[in-house]
Amino acid sequence: MGVSSSTKEQIENELLRRIRYNLYDKDSIISEAKLCEELNVSRTPVREALIHLSATDLLEKVPQKGYKIREFDLKTKLDTYYVIAILDANAALLAIDLLNKDDYLAMSEYIDLMDIDIKYKKFDKYNHHQEAFHGVYVNKCGNDALIRILEQVKASIPTYLYHSSEADRLFPVLAKLNEEHREILNLIKDKKSMELRNFLINNHWQTAHMDMI
Repeated sequence: MGVSSSTKEQIENELLRRIRYNLYDKDSIISEAKLCEELNVSRTPVREALIHLSATDLLEKVPQKGYKIREFDLKTKLDTYYVIAILDANAALLAIDLLNKDDYLAMSEYIDLMDIDIKYKKFDKYNHHQEAFHGVYVNKCGNDALIRILEQVKASIPTYLYHSSEADRLFPVLAKLNEEHREILNLIKDKKSMELRNFLINNHWQTAHMDMI
C-alpha cells in the first residue's frame, strides 16, 4: 500500500476488512508499529486511522499497548443487524428495475464462487464474495445517502456476519445462506419487489444462530 492522500482511508478500509472477516480475535492487540510494518506506510496515517476508528467506538485504546476491538452486547448487535436488513432490503427494492442481464450474471457468478469457498472452507473469500453479491444491487439503487448510511452502520460494529472457529458448524450455515442468495436473485429477476424486501428482512438477514454472532 503506497502513501497517498487517501492512505488513511485505505488503512481504515483494510482494518475494517480484517475486523469484519474475523481476522482478529477479541483479545488481539492492534499495534500501530505492526500495522506500519505490515502495510508499509508511515505512522501518521496509521495513527489517524486508529484514532478515527476509536472515535467511532469500534476500537478502544489499551494504554501502552495499542487498540483492541470493542465488545458489543447482544441487543446492540441485534438492533444494528435490523437496521442493516432494512437498508439492504430497501436498496434492493430501489434497484430491482435498474438491474440488467450483466448484473444478474455477476450475482450468479458470486453465488458460484461462494459455493467453492464453502466447499474449501475459505471463510474470508466467502465473506468477500457475499459482500460483492449484495453490493451489485446496493450500488445500483441510485440513492447515495442510503449507500453511505448502510456502510456507516456496517462499520459501526465488528462484524454483522456469522463466524465460528468450528468450521463443521459454520459452513453448513453458510451453505444455507447461499441458497438464500439464489432465491434473492430469482426474486430480483422476476421483479417481485415486495416478496424480495420481505425475504431479505424476515429471512436472509434474520439472526437464526445467536451463538455465531
